[in-house]
This record gives sequence, C-alpha cells and structure tokens, in this order.
Amino acid sequence: MSSKEFATSFLFFTCSLLLLKTAFAADPLFHFCSSPENFTANGPYEYNLNKLQAYLSYQTPPSGFGRGSIGQKPDQANGLALCRGDVKTSDCETCVAEAGSEIRKRCPSNKAAVIWYDNCLLKYTDKEFFGQIDNQNKFYMWNLQVVEEPVPFNQKTKELLTQLAKKAQESPRLYATGEMELNDSNKLYGLAQCTRDLSSATCKSCLDGIIAELPSCCDGKEVPPTGFGLGSTGEAQNNVNGLALCRGDVSNANCKACVTEAGKELRNRCPTKKGAIIWYDSCLLKYSNLDFFGDIDDQNKFYMYNTQVVENPLQFNLKVEALLSSLASKAYADSKLYATGELVVGTNKKIYGLVQCTRDLSNVDCKKCLDAAISKLPSCCDGQDNQDRPYGLVLCRGDVSTSDCRTCVGNANREIRKLCPNNKGAIIWYDNCLLKYSNKDFFGQIDNLNKFYLLNTRNVSDPVTFNQKTKELLTKLSNKASTSPRMYASGQLGLGGSKKLYGLAQCTRDLSGGDCKKCLDGAINELPSCCDGKEGGRIVGGSCNIRYEVYPFVNA
Repeated sequence: MSSKEFATSFLFFTCSLLLLKTAFAADPLFHFCSSPENFTANGPYEYNLNKLQAYLSYQTPPSGFGRGSIGQKPDQANGLALCRGDVKTSDCETCVAEAGSEIRKRCPSNKAAVIWYDNCLLKYTDKEFFGQIDNQNKFYMWNLQVVEEPVPFNQKTKELLTQLAKKAQESPRLYATGEMELNDSNKLYGLAQCTRDLSSATCKSCLDGIIAELPSCCDGKEVPPTGFGLGSTGEAQNNVNGLALCRGDVSNANCKACVTEAGKELRNRCPTKKGAIIWYDSCLLKYSNLDFFGDIDDQNKFYMYNTQVVENPLQFNLKVEALLSSLASKAYADSKLYATGELVVGTNKKIYGLVQCTRDLSNVDCKKCLDAAISKLPSCCDGQDNQDRPYGLVLCRGDVSTSDCRTCVGNANREIRKLCPNNKGAIIWYDNCLLKYSNKDFFGQIDNLNKFYLLNTRNVSDPVTFNQKTKELLTKLSNKASTSPRMYASGQLGLGGSKKLYGLAQCTRDLSGGDCKKCLDGAINELPSCCDGKEGGRIVGGSCNIRYEVYPFVNA
C-alpha cells in the first residue's frame, strides 16, 4: 500500500473488531441511553445502580472483566464492564471509573445505558442480558482514508478477522490480536474481543455476524446503516474529524445517496478549508481539524421559514413552542436523539414537528441544544408578516467552480444595486449566475415575468430536423434536471457525422421537482418563437433557463 491506508473500527457491545492500532482517548467513543424508562431520583433502582457501579469498578481491573447484579426485581440493576485485552490493570481501573462517572452525566436517569471508550466499555440495565448477543447497541467508526485497491484489501481484512474470531473463541479471555502481510513493507493489524458473559460458541457467532456486516459499514466511505457515523484520521495538526447524520426517517439507500452527494459538494465548495459543514434536507456532513465530538456547535447555524402568515400568531407560536418542547423531551429519552410529532390547531388543522441532534452529544447536551434553538424561534419565525423583509436567491450555473461562483455573485450584488439603487425588487443575470431579490415572497413560484432570449444569428441548413433534435435533447435534459437534487443537467446529441448539439437545463432550487419540469417545458415550447432554425439560443428566466449550441459551452 502507498500513503493511502484504510483503517476500520467496527464495534458492537457484546463483541468487537478493531483494525489497526488506536491511541488511548480520554473522551468516550460513543454511548447509548438505551431505555425509554427513567428511574426515580434517590429511589431503590438508583441505590442498586450506585452499588453495582462501585462493585464493577473494584471487580473489573484485575482480570479485565466484571459483571454483577444488585437488588431484586423490578429494581434490580444488572451490569458489566470490559477492558480491552491489552490494557494494563491501572489503565483499566481508570477507564472503568471514568466510564461510570460519564455515563451517569450523559444518561442521568435512564434505567439502561452503555458507553464505550478506547480502553473499555460499561453497560447496565434493569433487564437480565448476560449470555445474550446484544444486536441493538452498536455503532461504527472508520478511518476516512481509502486504500488504492479495496477488493484485495477487503479480502485480506476478512481473512485476518475470521482467523482472530476463531482464536478469540478458543481463548479463555475471548480476546485475540494478530497481523497479516499486505505486501513487502505493509501489514494489516486486527483485534477481536467478546464480553466474557458469552459462551465461546456465542462469541464466535457474534464476531462472525459483524465480520459479515463489514462491507455495509466500512467498504470505502459509505455512511453506516444506523444513519449516523463519525470518524477521525491522521495525527496532530493533520488530523481530520468528521461526522454524518441522516434525518431519522430517511431510508438507508437515501441516506447513503445524500451523504455521498454532500461529500462531493462540500469538497467543491470548500476545497482548501480545514473545517466545513453542509446541510441537505435528508442529511448533514461536517468535518474539522479540531476535535468537536460531544460539543454543542453554536457557530454553524441558519434558519428557514414558511413565508405564509398565520391568522393568530400569538396562539400559534404558543402551540409551536409546546409541541417542540415536548419533542425535545422525547428526543432526550431516545437513543437516536430524534423525535417527531403533531399537535391539533383549530378545526382539522395540525402542526407537524421534528427535532434531532447529532449522536455525538449526550442526552443532556442534546436537550440543552434543542431548548436553545426553540428559544430563538420568536426572533426568526414569529408567524407575523413583515413588509420590510427582503426575499432573495442566487444561483450559479451548475458547472461553475466555487471560486467563479463566488466572484459572479459578488459582481452581481454590486452591479444590481447600481442599476436598481432604490428598487424593492430586481433581478440580474450573468453567464455564470443570477441574483434576485424582492419585498414579496416568491419562493417556490415559477417566475414567468422576468425572462429574456438570446440567440446565435447563424441559421442552420435544415431547420426542421435541427429543431426536432433541439427539442429532443432539451426535453431529456428537462427530465434529468427536474429529478436531480441540484436541478441541473447538461448533455449532447449527435447531429450526423462529427457534428454535435450541446444543451443545458437548470432551475432555481426553491422550486419543486414538478414545478422545475413545468418551467423548463414551458421554456422549450417557446423556442420556435425565439430561436427557430438558429445554431444556438437560450431562454433565461427568473426560475429556470435552457440553452443549446452547436459547440461545447459548459465546463468539463
């Protein structure tokens, strides 16, 4: 392998796999508050839990594993702690103590929780779970770098971990490490371990199960099927930390597609930045050279709102706050830190709400973050009309680089204020971008008023055939653009011999897919009245534009 290496960490509760050596980390890797039920403060369950944690802190370090049950049902507390097989006793003791303290902060009243560190894990619940494979509490971590030849690397990975699974099964400590040659100068290192409440056969079954899941987790840089993932790569000043989160109701396939698109777009928009974040309706992606896991991000935020005005803003706002506050409490108690709900308003009307936190936050910090966001609603979205509120959008042509887009928008902003110094509504087009603003709400509406035509003055020799080809190409691009997240498409069509026809279709992204298609199809139908038989032409509007030429005009 070259300088590009791929390392995968893949952890379950009852068994775990680790590829390559990881450094000791004082911060938790992950945690779940895994029960919706809460215990009463100073009640019998909390008393038993306190005794259980003290017992595990004492029992675990000498052997690296401890388990116990304190009290009687229904207030019985069951728990275990496991240290990584290569960790020395003093580090094991420190890790278990820290885990016990931290999990009570992150899940202060939950009856069940689990927390992972690099050196240990700790789990407790009011249910009996010893000897059973835990397939519910799991997460994935992976190195962000990718190997040059994933197929043979994945084969080697499976081969090594399968050997270690068998070796761990046969070990009294249910733990094994090993290495395998990759080529002349590189090796692959691995680890497999189970909690020692499992039988050897059950341990093997657990490890084999997660080895089988490796392709869906860590083959390349796919987002894991849990809808959330975080990872780090590099060291010191060159370290990169990243996370991806999909909306809680999004399917695995759509989640993967969204995160893949977000990764490409973020690199296009912020090619040299050490930290960046991008939001889509279905996902967000964030990376930084700083360690931000577990911290509330107060810096990166924005707001959006429906511009329609309600009849009774005061009553409506109270209902919204009540709904979102209820959902914040629900998300706090949910392991995915996600909640949705609805509230009846008036006759046959409902308010629908959604709240969600990135799962690197503790439950307490998630609640704190959501409460802060809810408190800011009056300053952004108070349900009242404002005649002095400006509405605006900018759109760069889909093939334009980030730097050229930024330059174009800057020029457009300066020029439109010169050309329309006191107007409340204006629009300006450049070859690379458009900018539009108004004191009227126009989002989501097709703009049929602001449009113009440009055409190549040269005529084609066979206008009937050429016009048919033009409509054929632009119709295909209209279909493609209206179904694309970026509402942009370009393409070409053969005209015979070496000649080709090139086309482009694009909509502003405030439109729905259906309205984008409607706007583009309308522009295509106007071509005969503007550009009949011309070698090139374009119809440019405030919501969409089409263009065709007999030469390439978009960036490759």
